[in-house]
Amino acid sequence: MNSERETISILVVDDEEGIRRNLRRYLERLGYEVTVAADGHQGLAELRRRAFDLAFIDFAMPKMTGIELIQRMRTHYPNVIPIGMSGYWKSFDLEACSLDDRSFLRKPFTLAQISEILESYLTA
Repeated sequence: MNSERETISILVVDDEEGIRRNLRRYLERLGYEVTVAADGHQGLAELRRRAFDLAFIDFAMPKMTGIELIQRMRTHYPNVIPIGMSGYWKSFDLEACSLDDRSFLRKPFTLAQISEILESYLTA
């Protein structure tokens, strides 16, 4: 998946500082390069700045929802794998983003679930 770059690069977009901080810490311990953004607009700015392999995106954010961000990513950044996150999801949210169950984390999630998703996408 990542033949030009040695390190897997991950974007975390969530309006909850604790989730951004904890995901960043965990993913960096696993050896990934991690960038965080507090909302969809910041997430788009980061996507314009550099290439990412995967993005964890909260569905429920102010200014621009994660669903809107994922829809824009599908058009402008199709090589980035989006993983949706939410505690308040509905099946139409997944359909709106063209995500399947494998591409979605229900909050609260465990670090083991993060590892499973990473393994399913990045070792394929």
